[in-house]
Amino acid sequence: MKLDETVFLLIQQLKHNLRRVSIGLGLLLTLLNSPALPAQQNSTLKTDHFLPSQPQNLSWGWFPLNKEPVLTVQSGETVSIDTLTHEGGPQNQAPMELLSELGVPRDEMLQDMLDFWSSRESREREGRSGHIITGPIYIEGAEPGDMLEIQILDVQPRVPWGVNNTGPQSGVFSKRYPGYREDDETLDISREKHLIRTEQINGRSVAVLAPNIHVPLAPFMGIMAVAPMPVIGQPGVTVAGVQSSTPPGAFGGNLDVKDLKACTTLYLPVFH
Repeated sequence: MKLDETVFLLIQQLKHNLRRVSIGLGLLLTLLNSPALPAQQNSTLKTDHFLPSQPQNLSWGWFPLNKEPVLTVQSGETVSIDTLTHEGGPQNQAPMELLSELGVPRDEMLQDMLDFWSSRESREREGRSGHIITGPIYIEGAEPGDMLEIQILDVQPRVPWGVNNTGPQSGVFSKRYPGYREDDETLDISREKHLIRTEQINGRSVAVLAPNIHVPLAPFMGIMAVAPMPVIGQPGVTVAGVQSSTPPGAFGGNLDVKDLKACTTLYLPVFH
């Protein structure tokens, strides 16, 4: 289920001169050049920096190498980062119209998402995917060969809803499943978006699938990454210098590891 979230991070660089690293991760790390602001009100944590998901702090479907950092931090500082779901922003249909059709009231639509949608026309698309990514953040003193330690202190949903998609050739129904070959029978599954409400019940966040079916939530970030080293021919690289956000890699990226929730630590190598 895709959610708009705020993630709270402690970032440290580790001088271990690690040049080659194999990792399995799932999230995007991004930080910015702005004065320190208080953390969002939906968490009791106070951080050294706050990075909002405003259009100038967002990238669409890739990890840009030529974009100026939107935040600069020191090793050991904490950062609160707002993020956006890619339900409502990347689609051609205006988010207010799309989300209204799903049943989301106007006061539960983030202004950040509406502002991003308005900025779409100025954004390059070739070789890029659909994820909306906050960043990049520059860590002062980090050098190629260093290891970055990212402690995920908290992850808080920003709105009380999320969206799941179903389709005959999407999600878990990858090309390894029936339905892709020319002679395969078409799967009887319609392409749909499903709005799922979330609530606080007995002090715990849950997804409400039915009045008597509540699934406990353990929010995590789907994408977290350092600046990659894209080479044409590698997964997700069809344009020189452009790493699509769809496939993960040694830089992290779209790993969708559900274990990367609050109170876990992610290690990523520094390439630049």
